[in-house]
Amino acid sequence: MTTDSIIYLGSIHKIYLFKILKLLHCFFHQLEDQKSSLLSTKGQLENEKSSIREELVRVESEKMDTETEKMGLDHSLSVAEQNKQRLEEDLDELTKERTEMQETLSQVGLFL
Repeated sequence: MTTDSIIYLGSIHKIYLFKILKLLHCFFHQLEDQKSSLLSTKGQLENEKSSIREELVRVESEKMDTETEKMGLDHSLSVAEQNKQRLEEDLDELTKERTEMQETLSQVGLFL
């Protein structure tokens, strides 16, 4: 191998090394761009996750409020049903008393 051929081979190696470095540089920039994009997406997902958690807390709070309100309404309904039953019993008693009074009045009317 002559000196010229060694120099020629050395320059070819330099050219290939330069091309490899250039490709590595491009690849590095692509990776940096992908990293940036992934970090942006990660930030968006974390924001969405936070929003979803806040919504879940709000919905759970509303659910508890609704259950509390339902318990109150159930209690009111129970009281109303008890009152209705008492009123129906009172009505039955008053109807019975009225009937008895009408019978008494008719008997008094017969004696007069």
